Amino acid sequence: MPYMNDSAAMSESELAQTANVSIAVLRKWRRERKGPRYLKLGRLVRYLARDVDAWLEEHAVDGGRKPGGPNAK
Repeated sequence: MPYMNDSAAMSESELAQTANVSIAVLRKWRRERKGPRYLKLGRLVRYLARDVDAWLEEHAVDGGRKPGGPNAK
């Protein structure tokens, strides 16, 4: 499920506001290679919407249910 326009590129501050995290957290995630893919254009950092969407999907949790568990139908 796309969260943003697929061709959009966001700055650190735009992603921080959208994801409700600080810029410091985004920078830490980049250092630790935990956050979404990003582009480095000289000193500028940009995040493509499709990369942010993919990263969000990878981290989605389905209510803590395990396939085949007691709540499976």
